[in-house]
Amino acid sequence: MLVSLIKYEFKATYKTFFLLYILVLTFSVINRFLIDFNTGIDYLSLQTAISPVKITMIIFTILYGFIMAATAVLTIFITVQRFYKNILGDTGYLMNTLPIRPWMNIFSKLFVSTFWIMLGMFVCIVSVFVLLTQGMSFSYIFKSFFEFISDIFDENAFIPLMKFFICVVIGQAANVMLVYCSMALGHLFNKHRKLMSFLFFLLIFIITSHITSFVTFNTNTLMATQHFGSFINKFSYFANFGLFLNMVFISITFAVTNYILENKLNLE
Repeated sequence: MLVSLIKYEFKATYKTFFLLYILVLTFSVINRFLIDFNTGIDYLSLQTAISPVKITMIIFTILYGFIMAATAVLTIFITVQRFYKNILGDTGYLMNTLPIRPWMNIFSKLFVSTFWIMLGMFVCIVSVFVLLTQGMSFSYIFKSFFEFISDIFDENAFIPLMKFFICVVIGQAANVMLVYCSMALGHLFNKHRKLMSFLFFLLIFIITSHITSFVTFNTNTLMATQHFGSFINKFSYFANFGLFLNMVFISITFAVTNYILENKLNLE
């Protein structure tokens, strides 16, 4: 049943996200070729005459920035809207009558939301990389990319990079669960639920930020007084702390959200 819930979430969201990602990459490629075509022209210089090509490039650059911003905003909006509408809103009457446990609903939405956040970050990074490769041939780009991958494995940097990737994934999942938990807590009230959800979000965010800052400060202090060897070892030690903290945050917020949905849910 859990797999079916995850498939349902993907089917309900993939069209919007794929459209956004295609637009981001398309405008990135267009801007890259416009830059290649006009290499050497100072677009900020007032002494350079306005030309149709320059106007076209300015328009596409603005559109590219707008789509990048829209991707971030819509990702947040869909993350909030899918949970609130399907679990706490009108659709909640149907979802909560299905023969499934509340944790399955939470996990399916957490999994899909985190996936889209990570894929969106990857697409945006790729689009920026495309812009930075102006003036380079595609053969040179692919050659440099494979050399970079080879260097990662040769210098034993693969494991730290994988740990960094896992930390980012868990960190984004912790952010999503923070939103879910805040909405669930706000739903305990009969009035002003959205306002209370926002206030709970601020409260939990402040608490977790203070805990993270405290641990980070003490970790840096420990690194300064102890010998941890290479930068890779220091990074690994620091990443372990971050990973542990986020796992604790996810566990607590998941447990609180699950308890509310299972025992305190009020859809009136």
